[in-house]
Amino acid sequence: MSADGTPPEPSGGWGGGAPGPAAPRLAVIAPLIRQHAEEAAYLWYRRSLFIDDPLFTAVDIGRLDHRINAHLAGIDAAGQAGREMALEIHDEDPTAGTVFLIAATALADATPGAVDAALEIAFALEVLGLRGVSGALARTEPAVLRPYVASWLDAAEGRLRLLGLAALSHHRAGGNARLPRLLEDPDEAVRLRALRLVGETGRVDCLDAVETALTEDAPAVRMEAAWSAVLLGTGEPARPVLEAQVLDETFPDDRRLAAIDLRLLAGDGEERRRWLGTLLKREDALAEMALAAAGGPGERDILPWLLRQMTIPEKAAAAGRAFRDLFAIDFNDTDLFTEDASRLGPSFADREDTPLPDAARIKAWLDDGGAAPEEETEPSMRQLRLRALRAAAASPAAPLENWRRSRLHPAWM
Repeated sequence: MSADGTPPEPSGGWGGGAPGPAAPRLAVIAPLIRQHAEEAAYLWYRRSLFIDDPLFTAVDIGRLDHRINAHLAGIDAAGQAGREMALEIHDEDPTAGTVFLIAATALADATPGAVDAALEIAFALEVLGLRGVSGALARTEPAVLRPYVASWLDAAEGRLRLLGLAALSHHRAGGNARLPRLLEDPDEAVRLRALRLVGETGRVDCLDAVETALTEDAPAVRMEAAWSAVLLGTGEPARPVLEAQVLDETFPDDRRLAAIDLRLLAGDGEERRRWLGTLLKREDALAEMALAAAGGPGERDILPWLLRQMTIPEKAAAAGRAFRDLFAIDFNDTDLFTEDASRLGPSFADREDTPLPDAARIKAWLDDGGAAPEEETEPSMRQLRLRALRAAAASPAAPLENWRRSRLHPAWM
């Protein structure tokens, strides 16, 4: 597909003249093509699980990206046989990963109607299907996407408008004059995505719409508005919205943890510590979430307190997660965490939430100087996310860094 969305001339001729050379014949080995298809779908799904993980680094994601690209290249080399195999494995077990595969191959294909056919398959799988297409949009060059996105944003069908916004989000494009209209879209899912895009792309001109959305009845609308308000440098009016979301048990834990991260970003040092302290005093799972998020602001003066939490069996795992947020190193190269809980003493013997931090070894490591600045070169994906959020809040008109972007790193290194 060319940059303007027109398909290329058929390979059999140029403008109706004499036929060109015949396309090379492909020797297709079906089991090999199936392996390419299954691996591409699985590895993308694995990537989606760990893209914000405290245990995965950018190098880990880059290795996955390298392998995904290699499998997609194998499918592309097989031509029509590769595309048919993608459809075959989807029919056998439809998942977000197989939709990603179908959509990625369709976007790379110059055949008219290939993308429309992929979207029809995706829409049949509803939320999972949209997730798979979104992943394919993230890996496709903006020049290829441009004609599709323009038509999707103006489409009558809400799902297409949603995909258009997803593409803008992945490539940090601000939506230009269309965004104010989409902020009032009658489809709530579209409106939610538009609200998030405001913060992701630094659209300070849309701040009035964000502040209005902070007062609406729908909790999901208020949450997306709070996200953008914090990134646009107006965190104070977002605080009560974020605090309510943290306490709302109807939201999944990952959304509540994200709300804690944003709430800590929305306050200054002393104020946010007071608020975090109210969560840590609770007797439910929220206290563990708060402890796990305590390293998010990146303030290392909490280390003595964290070390004490690591000696308490019920708090050790969460304290270890907070500790990981403070140092950008590969902890697999250290002995600071252990899979053998019994190593930490009899009171830890029954703990299954490993790896657990070894408080004594961490203290010795810190006393010895910890990590030198030149060693802090491997941030976790969660750290990259937190850094991007902090940087965006400090520069409201700047786009949020895309920490989830493709990162190629040789898979064998």
